[in-house]
Amino acid sequence: MTYNDLYQNWLARTSPSATKSRMTRTTLKYLAKALDRDHWSTVQVMSLQQALVLLDGAMATKELRSQSRSNYRNYLRHVYRFAADEGIDVTGGDATHLWPALPDHNGTPRRTQVAYDRFVKWAIGRGLWPGTARADDLLDWALAEKARSNRHWRKDYERLTDAWQVLVARDGARSLKFASLPAKLNAPYAAPIDEWPAHLRTEWKRMCQDAAAPLRKGGMRPWRPITKGQYEKTLSKFLGWLRIDQPQRDLTTDT
Repeated sequence: MTYNDLYQNWLARTSPSATKSRMTRTTLKYLAKALDRDHWSTVQVMSLQQALVLLDGAMATKELRSQSRSNYRNYLRHVYRFAADEGIDVTGGDATHLWPALPDHNGTPRRTQVAYDRFVKWAIGRGLWPGTARADDLLDWALAEKARSNRHWRKDYERLTDAWQVLVARDGARSLKFASLPAKLNAPYAAPIDEWPAHLRTEWKRMCQDAAAPLRKGGMRPWRPITKGQYEKTLSKFLGWLRIDQPQRDLTTDT
């Protein structure tokens, strides 16, 4: 059964208002967009859970208020409630290429499950599926989360990689084309001060001796040990990144 058949039955037997009919059609348009279909009338009816995931994914690319998103979900639930009352089977459909589900919450941490669900919505909104997604897409999602939310992008990425490892280990995830993931974003790469060239260590020592910070009531004071350690850690990370990103550079002569 297609959504067109289900919609026509719902239209004939419930006689909804014009507004409710129009909003239902708009909801089905979002659903077809998530599947990259030209029109929702040719889409096979799928389960409510799968349809809601696709709908959320399609709405992720639109600037919609939370109330509008909730309204669209409710219009979709109305149609499925009608199907349940009429005894219409909605367990099939175009669900063969959808993102696999994680195990239940007893086997997967809640925050890992949430991170994976957010990634699935993001991927569906951009037309990414298990057969077309690349390993770099996971990192793109983490960077998008950093720009959109609370800047905890490293934690989000690590939780998503944990979820991905669970999926790869399962038989149901064989459709995923890649099993290897990008390196963890918190992998140590900084160059400790012991590995700095001699002239950099000498210059850093001189800077720390000459460094001074203004006091609130006037005057100057030297850096506190915590401040010095933070600056030293930042320089170590920069030099470590420089060695990885530009291996042709010689820190002894180019710094």
